[in-house]
Amino acid sequence: ETGKSTVSDIQVTLLAPLVARACHEKPDFPGDAVGCFLCSATIGQMESDLTALGGLKAQVLARLQELAAPEERVVRVKLADFFAGAITSEELADEGMDRLRTHLYHLLADGARIIPE
Repeated sequence: ETGKSTVSDIQVTLLAPLVARACHEKPDFPGDAVGCFLCSATIGQMESDLTALGGLKAQVLARLQELAAPEERVVRVKLADFFAGAITSEELADEGMDRLRTHLYHLLADGARIIPE
């Protein structure tokens, strides 16, 4: 049927952000090369991708959860939004946690499914 996604299509779409950054073989750095011989990624690019991996994984999992339960309201909550910069005291930690807790409780009362980021 046209217009319907197959499981394979969904897998490709969901995993695309991760697969695009993956070397399909063991990285190969011959001699004094500054990039992988197979995928041309530099060490800097690989370090950047490793740093971004947590966020990419979270996005894939969030999308998978949305597909599994499309009727549920899913809200992504960025923890950094509740803390003003560095947490340098217990008081600042408590204030941020209080703001976060209040927000989460309101979302739950509204029937939302929460994904922390």
